[in-house]
Amino acid sequence: MRFLKQTPSQVLIKALVGGKFQFPDGMELVSALYVIKFAKEFVQPVELYIQHCVYLKNPGQFKYLSFIIAPIDESVPPYKFQFIEGGKFYTDSPYGMIVCSKFCIMGIGKKINGVDPYTSSDEEEDASDP
Repeated sequence: MRFLKQTPSQVLIKALVGGKFQFPDGMELVSALYVIKFAKEFVQPVELYIQHCVYLKNPGQFKYLSFIIAPIDESVPPYKFQFIEGGKFYTDSPYGMIVCSKFCIMGIGKKINGVDPYTSSDEEEDASDP
């Protein structure tokens, strides 16, 4: 992970090696998971670049990747991730960029089996019924 610009705030970014996580159906994790915390509340959003392991040859492949996020709160694991809209991916680059404005756990997921990351599995089942 890297930052686009220097920020005056103290930032804690910790890569997680294991834990109890619940990922969306139809998703494969293609990056590390990062805990993102600031010493104090966000004054302004921060642009984060997260490295992934997918080689993107053309922009048509961007639709298969999405950022995933789980809130950091007082709840106990498993941390429940969901796809979020936004962010950018680039051809011939192992990084995706997203603007972060809250404490969270973040990573990148790849859609598998033709699943739309922004539709729940229940909605997809309903849409396929005649």
